[in-house]
Amino acid sequence: MMSSFVFNGKSSRDFCLNVDQLPAPVHPARRGDPYRIAGCNGTEYQEDGTYENYTQPFKIWFRDFVSNRDVYQISNDIATWLLCSRNFCRFEDTYEPEYFRMARFAGPLNIEAVLRKYGRTTLEFEFKPERYLKSGEQQVKGSNSIELSNPTGQIARPRIKMQGVGKTTLVCNAVYEGTMEHHLAIDVDFGSSGSTITIDSNTYKATFANGSDAYGALSRSGSKYPSLPQLYRGVNHIGQVDDVTTEGRISSIEIVPRWWTV
Repeated sequence: MMSSFVFNGKSSRDFCLNVDQLPAPVHPARRGDPYRIAGCNGTEYQEDGTYENYTQPFKIWFRDFVSNRDVYQISNDIATWLLCSRNFCRFEDTYEPEYFRMARFAGPLNIEAVLRKYGRTTLEFEFKPERYLKSGEQQVKGSNSIELSNPTGQIARPRIKMQGVGKTTLVCNAVYEGTMEHHLAIDVDFGSSGSTITIDSNTYKATFANGSDAYGALSRSGSKYPSLPQLYRGVNHIGQVDDVTTEGRISSIEIVPRWWTV
């Protein structure tokens, strides 16, 4: 079977495309602002743990062996598919089937026509740095707490959906090699009649079940706005604080971890 990719929900096979050769593996560059220290040789870098976007070319060829359409007809369909896809869209390929990435195609699209039947070109996609593990899309459920082990060295930004009643505290602890490295406690007010709150650490949003903003129901001592949960290397414990003095409780919790690597 020929290699293929899926971009914005459509497969390259839908457009008679065949990837001509194995694309060269590409990985992102780390971001860093250079600075110099007086009296010291060389240059230092201030880094924040983020990465740059990168581009990856795919050499392709095509011919419609079924309907016998010519190169110009197929090219119009390919152009509509790729150039009408706005912003970054989901991208999967047969080379790394366990991952998906977010890609953007801006063009141009220049196709070489051979006898009006065959076409070939190089498609260059711009990718965001993250290679998301498809296993990280699986929802993990628990009653009032969940334990997750981060399989990568990158900090994941999960989506956490909680049901509860009253006021309680959500605690997120990360333990690596037996030592707690990160701790976050967020006070949550579900209301006297109970509610559902979803925290999305990727989009920095918190919402109720009806879509309205729920940031006002979250707080953290010493800060007007709470930090949002993140999943660090090692074992992560997320759930209700073990404190009998809390007025409320979390009755259920669901987490989509969104594991990723570079």
